[in-house]
Amino acid sequence: MNAMAPVDPSHQAKRDLARLAADRDTLGTSALARMAEHLRADDASADDAIEKWGKRIGRGLGAVFFVFLAGSLILKAFNWY
Repeated sequence: MNAMAPVDPSHQAKRDLARLAADRDTLGTSALARMAEHLRADDASADDAIEKWGKRIGRGLGAVFFVFLAGSLILKAFNWY
């Protein structure tokens, strides 16, 4: 007979909470941090200032355009214009 040892629920809960704390990805902070890093163009080469500013301008304009499109969609969906 293969009997498993009883699992202490409090020990298992503490282990699960520790794993969740280590793996969690808080939506507000990490998403905003990734977006800011993306808009800063940290992936561009440091020795080429034109490339870095070009990426910053392009990504900034893309973000503005996205906000404009999302706003116009919301306005159109609720017949506010």
